Amino acid sequence: MRALIIENFPDTHAGHVGLALDEAGAEMIVLRPHTGDPLPDTTDPYDAMVILGGAQDALDDDGSPYFPKLLDLIRDRTERDAPLLGICLGGQLISRALGAGNHIGGHLEFGYCEVSPLPASSSDPLLSGLSEPLTTFQWHTDAMTVPEGAIHLMTSPVAPVQAYRVGDNIYATQFHFEASREMADTWVGKAGDWLDAHMSDWRDVVARFPDEAPGADVAGLALARRWVQRIGAGKS
Repeated sequence: MRALIIENFPDTHAGHVGLALDEAGAEMIVLRPHTGDPLPDTTDPYDAMVILGGAQDALDDDGSPYFPKLLDLIRDRTERDAPLLGICLGGQLISRALGAGNHIGGHLEFGYCEVSPLPASSSDPLLSGLSEPLTTFQWHTDAMTVPEGAIHLMTSPVAPVQAYRVGDNIYATQFHFEASREMADTWVGKAGDWLDAHMSDWRDVVARFPDEAPGADVAGLALARRWVQRIGAGKS
């Protein structure tokens, strides 16, 4: 199994998803186009593609001039229903590529938050079995919308579109199920000024991490393993 990982920002590695891929013996090719790595002309050689998050918004072609080519790669994988996972910014880029909207600003979620399964999730190959809200890490101010023909799977009060599926194999999540406690701590440690400017109570939120992170880590890794298992099953 070969997986193409697109990192869009420093310290936004694949986390739990990378661990699950490693457990499955996958070869991971990591590209960082925000540092100048060129994107491939095709993703045909890869069994799976993961597009991770970042601080930029999904419409920022000036700041991220590689976005248009990345959108083309998303459209190609969607047309072929080839396994693709977009997380946070990655999910927002999938929405943009498929003609859905992105709401820039006004949807701040930070810390360990609950996302709730919608009825369609009960029959979803990846999310079935989630009968209760999932506690997972969030950090975003933007929000995505559901592309035409996609299946809306999870929601929250602040950002109603938390997960959707296109076809059988294209998944987008707003929430960071890939983010371990270690990753969350790293992000917070580098963004104190931003947090001060956007959240007066962010230190109170961070103080709850020790209680909230362990369960979220277990659930996030389980979800990542289930996604990787689906890819492996599709190859057999």
